[in-house]
Amino acid sequence: MVPFLVWRSLDCPITLVEKSQWFFKTPSLFRTGLPACLVFSVKHDGNKSIQRIECDFGNMCHLCIFFESPTLRSYMSQWMILQRDYGQLGNRLHTHANAIAWCLENKFNLINLSFVEYADGFSKWHGKPIHYLTQYKSILSCIVRISNQRNFLGRFCRSDKWLNHASKIFKVIQKDDDKTIGEEELQQLFADGPQKSFTLVRAWDLSCPRLVKKHQTEIRKIFTPKAEFTESSKLEVAKLREKYNCLVGVHARRGDYKDYLDGIHFHSWHSYRNWMIQAKGLMEQNGQKNIGFLLCSDDDAPTAVFANLPVHFMKKKSVISDLHALSLCDYNIGPPSSFGTWLSWHGRVPRLHLEKGLKIRSLEQFSICTGC
Repeated sequence: MVPFLVWRSLDCPITLVEKSQWFFKTPSLFRTGLPACLVFSVKHDGNKSIQRIECDFGNMCHLCIFFESPTLRSYMSQWMILQRDYGQLGNRLHTHANAIAWCLENKFNLINLSFVEYADGFSKWHGKPIHYLTQYKSILSCIVRISNQRNFLGRFCRSDKWLNHASKIFKVIQKDDDKTIGEEELQQLFADGPQKSFTLVRAWDLSCPRLVKKHQTEIRKIFTPKAEFTESSKLEVAKLREKYNCLVGVHARRGDYKDYLDGIHFHSWHSYRNWMIQAKGLMEQNGQKNIGFLLCSDDDAPTAVFANLPVHFMKKKSVISDLHALSLCDYNIGPPSSFGTWLSWHGRVPRLHLEKGLKIRSLEQFSICTGC
């Protein structure tokens, strides 16, 4: 049974209820002139041991004092907390998958505050939203299930002032957006200095390809889209497969790519048309018949540009539906992006990065992404 902290009033020391056989908990969050505090009301049978611990609310050290109880240290396992709102779904998938791989390997619990907004698009894992991974029981794992407490945690992790007050139990790792943290460096960053229960990682580009490969089966299970997205995608792809023997997915990312890196990966619709013609000819040269295309884009594609080509568009516009549908195709073409890398890795789809002036001449230009 997981114990809880109880604040009865700001002038009262914390009451710690340990080993209750049953309890009723009512969480709430209130604001005072002091940092926000979590409040739990606990009803127990009255026969269990109660320990009182003095706490200084003024400097947010209650969690530090709480950890001094050896009985409860086991409940507060090691946590990685991620907070870096960088990019869109593809970038967040990259960060989350690599973080999960590292935490599975190192037996850490994980909260990714930057994946909360996308978690609803995926099925729950062991009954829990996939933005947090709990391998070991912990009070924090109970707190983050409650939306207002999770919002408090998000605000807390964005506040250097609050983190400084809680420095006895919080360690902060920060990297610029153009810097990658590899597996060995991440391991070293966690190992350096005194061990703390919570490590906040303010970075997005985590790269642990060896661990992703090792835990890929579990990671793919975790990132299962909800049925409302998979069913519509499967249905549309199934209809296309009744008509075509080979299906090529086209990811035409245009929206933000017009300005990103001076538009180096922004391609005209006529360029996409030419690449489709080249891909179709290549597939036919290699014995494929009845080649069809499924085009997904963050922009409205002019159907007239693709006249006389077997090009189809998703009826239901959704980024997760598009991602899943493209992962069900036989091949994929599109500009470099973490979105495209993910669909290739997750669906094991051979993919070709499109670049200005590229000619599609060989199937060897296509390859399945080995990492995400």
